[in-house]
Amino acid sequence: MLFTSAKFFVLLAATVLACSIVRPARRHVVLLAASYAFYGVWSMPYLLLLAGATLVAYGTARLIDAARTDAERRYALVAGVLILLATLAAFKYSGLLASLAFAAGSEHAASVFSRIVMPLGISYYTFKLLSYVLDVYWGKMEAERNLTVFALYPAFFPQILSGPIQRADDFLSQIKRPIVNDPDAITSGLRLMLFGYFKMRVVAGLLAPIVNQTFAEPHVYSSWAVLVASYAFVFQLYADFSGLTDIAIGTGRILGVESPPNFNMPFTAPNMQALWRRWHMTLTRWLADYVFLPLRMALRSWGTFGIAVAITVNFIAIGLWHAASWTFLAFGLLHAVYMCVSVFTLPRRDAFFARYPALAIGRRVWAPLVTFQLWTISEILFRADSLSHAGTVIVSILAFRTSGLGAPGSLALAVSAVAIMEVVHWIQAREQGLRILHAMPIVPRWCLYYACLFAIMIFDQQDSTGFIYVKF
Repeated sequence: MLFTSAKFFVLLAATVLACSIVRPARRHVVLLAASYAFYGVWSMPYLLLLAGATLVAYGTARLIDAARTDAERRYALVAGVLILLATLAAFKYSGLLASLAFAAGSEHAASVFSRIVMPLGISYYTFKLLSYVLDVYWGKMEAERNLTVFALYPAFFPQILSGPIQRADDFLSQIKRPIVNDPDAITSGLRLMLFGYFKMRVVAGLLAPIVNQTFAEPHVYSSWAVLVASYAFVFQLYADFSGLTDIAIGTGRILGVESPPNFNMPFTAPNMQALWRRWHMTLTRWLADYVFLPLRMALRSWGTFGIAVAITVNFIAIGLWHAASWTFLAFGLLHAVYMCVSVFTLPRRDAFFARYPALAIGRRVWAPLVTFQLWTISEILFRADSLSHAGTVIVSILAFRTSGLGAPGSLALAVSAVAIMEVVHWIQAREQGLRILHAMPIVPRWCLYYACLFAIMIFDQQDSTGFIYVKF
């Protein structure tokens, strides 16, 4: 069941109605039932896998709490983490495991792995469960004793497809609070969902034909057309993923759960550190807290080299989190280089511009532009089917070829949709814009909402895009 299906809207309406009828103390039961129904419609066997992973994390945390010695705590932690990671690896990297098994001469094992389909959302709910177990082990929170309350945490249906990756203490504390029927929160959630659908179904949909057709045969297009397609993919990916996130956050808000933000105008970031702090923010913070910082502390005696190693491992993890392929490994390594250069040169750059304030004014303009160009180059690796394919795209751009096909699709319409999206992001980032919207009389305000809805229906291009981030 996807966010664009009729079943989703029926489920959401039924869940809101049920939550308004049951006692507040039983709200989590309704949400758990709705979440399991949401996932079970797609696959009942993989719903059992979700339940099994939930029980592993729940039992691990309880064992850690009940342990009498540090050794018992460590044994419980290691066992639980290994089970969760092994399950994730077996499904997420089944293609790689099939290749390795075939190379080792085990055709039966290779056949088994090749038939495995990756469960929807397994990366997201596994990372949630891992952070919960580690937080209990580190004493950041107590183990949750109510199994049905805890089971809702990884299964919460607005977040399970593509995040955000919310921390257990934040989520569980909200579930345990008495529900407050806030009309403003519901309106805000609906408005955010509407914008998310606009980004996914219109912006990403209009950009998809430009990207798909050009990347399929970059050698037959002019260099300008391939460059346009590279920029188009950056905004297609952003619209697709941030749109999914908006729908997830808006749906959660309607159900009384406030989710953490996942994007914050990343393409205005002045450097690569700032961009990653604004892009897929919950994954970036998760890896920073559970991969980078522990590794950085373990390697603190190595000085600058230790920082570089920790950064590199962190970004390799980001790349391979998407898939076990050479393109995503190269994507992670390239961003490791970006980050190391940015981190180690930033103090000198800041000192230089402090001495020349006139140049610092221009820095506010060209620093985000340079950062965006570097990001666009890396996204070619993200989109390409192979390293050779990425090389063909880059060579096609650098060849400055004037002959060949132009950019396919309705480029002007796509650019207009991107401009509308960015204007709305600008308004969202500034309280003044929202105050103007809230100050509008109710009739014209709701006319505006309906106009957006009709625009989505008219320009709906969802058949041309495939919800890129759902597969991760």
